[in-house]
Amino acid sequence: MNSLNKKKFIILDSTDRCFDEPLSQLPQIKNPIKNFFKNKLAVTSLIVLIIIITMVILGPLFSDYQYDNRDVYAKNFKPSLDHLFGTDGFGRDIFIRVCLGGRISLLIGIITASINLIIGIIYGGICAYYGGIVDDIIMRIVEIILCVPNLIIILLIYMILTPSIVGLIIAMSLTGWCTIAKIVRAQLLQLKEQDYILAAHSLGASSARIISNHLIGNLINTAIVIISLEIPSVMLNEATLSYLGFGVQAPDLSWGLVANQSQFAFIFYPYQTFIPITLIALTIICFNFIGEGLQNVFDPKFIN
Repeated sequence: MNSLNKKKFIILDSTDRCFDEPLSQLPQIKNPIKNFFKNKLAVTSLIVLIIIITMVILGPLFSDYQYDNRDVYAKNFKPSLDHLFGTDGFGRDIFIRVCLGGRISLLIGIITASINLIIGIIYGGICAYYGGIVDDIIMRIVEIILCVPNLIIILLIYMILTPSIVGLIIAMSLTGWCTIAKIVRAQLLQLKEQDYILAAHSLGASSARIISNHLIGNLINTAIVIISLEIPSVMLNEATLSYLGFGVQAPDLSWGLVANQSQFAFIFYPYQTFIPITLIALTIICFNFIGEGLQNVFDPKFIN
């Protein structure tokens, strides 16, 4: 073996550029935003979604109408500068009703999806970490729940609870976490075999610390993708239930309820039904495309 010569080594100080280059080249820090904006469909969906959210939040501030004010002289007006989306059969301004309904629909979607994500991560983490009989029992329960159509379970639970927005959120949260738990469990089973988990075990780290810091802590990217895809799913369930008359109840509003209340005028005034349904469809499509874009960004195969 050749002897080592100190002339072959270079001493670097902390100001040398070589120390900064690896950090600036980390794909997890620099590339996700760049890669996301390369996806034109996802970016377009993000812009449309921002426009819709801005409209439902700020729209009522620039209108003199109230969602429940009835004007017998303004029944079934077509869209105009005075009434942007027209009026319904009771003379109520559809624009204001759609904006306020959109607030509740988005609120239900975000809150319920967040609850489902938290529960799914906790149960998925427990199943993946402990395995054995704990994993078997929980996953059998999940599989039984998933065998029954989701809307039927939500409807039965909602009928037992008091019909309200809170009751609807609880009903959708009691079953919505199952699919997320399966995804999280599969992801954590791969992480569980990593060397740093074995090292944490060897150093005497507690199970709670390993699950919270090492397993669940490495699911941030997956959680972002999951919640972006879970929100439209929840909104679709809420809109379906509200349209059928089992979701949000008056005097509260949602896009599904606005569509439900205008269905009898569909033949003569189709715009009254098309407007809320179009907004529901656009929002769900935008969330799905954004979720796919994020999935491509955080997938290691797409990181440059």
